[in-house]
Amino acid sequence: MTKHYFDKAYAARDTQVIRSLYDEWAGSYDEDIKAQGYATPDRAAATLAEFLDNKDAPIFDIGCGTGLSGAALKQAGFTTIDGGDVSAAMLAVARKKIYTAIC
Repeated sequence: MTKHYFDKAYAARDTQVIRSLYDEWAGSYDEDIKAQGYATPDRAAATLAEFLDNKDAPIFDIGCGTGLSGAALKQAGFTTIDGGDVSAAMLAVARKKIYTAIC
C-alpha cells in the first residue's frame, strides 16, 4: 500500500529504519511515486540540461534510489551518471538502469 510507505518514510528518523523501509519498498517504488505525480527527476534533468552545455560532464546522483533521476538525465542527453544510496535493494533496481557506477 503506497500510503503506508509514504507515512513511514516521512516519519522515519533513524538510518537503519530508513534503509529497511526503502529496501522493502524498492520493488514498487517507481510505480508508487509516479502515481503521486512525482515529476522532480524530469524537471531537474531539463533544468540541468538548460544550464550545463557539456553533457559528458560527470554527474553523481546522491540518494539515487531506484534511478528515476538517472533515467531522466540520460533522456536529457547526459552520458556519465553515477549514483549512490543507503538502500541496497534500491541500488539493485538502479543498477539495471543507466548508472555508470553505483556505490
